[in-house]
Amino acid sequence: MKYWAKAVSLSLAVSMTTLSFFSAFAADYDSQKKEQNQIIEDSQTKKEQIQKSLDKIIENITATSNQLSAAEDELNKVNDSLTKNQAALKEAQEKEQQQTESLRKRLRAIYEDGSLSYFNILMSSESIFDFFYKIEIIKEITEYDNNLLNTIKSTRAEIEDKQQQIEADKTAAEEKKAVVASKKQELDAQSQEKKDLINKENENIEAAKARLAKIEAEEEQTRREIAAREAEERRKAEEAAKKNGTVYTPVVYNASGMIWPVPSCHIVTSEYKMRVHPVTGQYKLHTGMDIGCGTGSTVVAAQAGTVIKASYNTAYGNHVVISHGNGVSTLYAHNSSLLVSVGQTVKQGQTIARSGNTGYSTGPHMHFEVLINGNPVNPRGYVSP
Repeated sequence: MKYWAKAVSLSLAVSMTTLSFFSAFAADYDSQKKEQNQIIEDSQTKKEQIQKSLDKIIENITATSNQLSAAEDELNKVNDSLTKNQAALKEAQEKEQQQTESLRKRLRAIYEDGSLSYFNILMSSESIFDFFYKIEIIKEITEYDNNLLNTIKSTRAEIEDKQQQIEADKTAAEEKKAVVASKKQELDAQSQEKKDLINKENENIEAAKARLAKIEAEEEQTRREIAAREAEERRKAEEAAKKNGTVYTPVVYNASGMIWPVPSCHIVTSEYKMRVHPVTGQYKLHTGMDIGCGTGSTVVAAQAGTVIKASYNTAYGNHVVISHGNGVSTLYAHNSSLLVSVGQTVKQGQTIARSGNTGYSTGPHMHFEVLINGNPVNPRGYVSP
């Protein structure tokens, strides 16, 4: 009966610990999902705002395109008028040239051929009436030629005036088209800029999601390894207690037993809290404290224990994890170099690494975590400068 009671107590203790462990991770997972949904929502809001601006620009582009088409139609009409007027001008010039040449030939013939002199006309006339009649005919022909020539010249002058007006209209139409085309080009550039912003926003979201997923996966893997190691230590302790006929009772860890992990540096640049990640820009829990220090600063074990991890990953860079027993472990990340290896037993205050800027880090510092059964807790409850 006594053995059965011990077993039940042990089972309940393990169940409560396991439930607490997975509840903490579930809460953290839900929190991360909520953060990601908020990020997506915020990003979607930004894209919608940009899209509204883009829609307005596209509306202006449509209106400007219509204006450009109208300007092109106007210019085409002017060019058609110019072509027709040039043809009319050419015809008038040819008629003027023909009439001038005809009059010139007639005058030359009168000058060169004396048969048309007044004397010859008089002598060839049958009567004085016939003489004046012929004189009048010559005069009318000459006046007709002159009037026709003047008419042609007047018509040519009018066409030339019209030509100048059409040329002026063409210049104005070309200038108008150039202004509208320039406006459309500017709007097209603004449109492309907004599209690029939307694409960039999408790329940033996807890149941030990928980085965050990789970081969280590696952090989670590290914590699983720590939790598995602590569980194995607990199992061994329980088996040892069972062999001795006793019930395993976890030791309450004494927080005052740890020392500050970077003796030469005492400024905390980022606490254990929810924050905007300096690399990914995501709002999430910062699972440790960042101690500001230059590259190469001495990092020591906060408490005696066994090194259960000494390696590199994208999230923590060069990092060391020390198990102190009873489910308690500490993590030291972003180091420039590691001075211990897995399985090594270290004393409290022993140098285990040199600080640095490896992994996801924005500058030289040492990221310090305290974990209970693989779950990060606030290091302020365990160490102080």
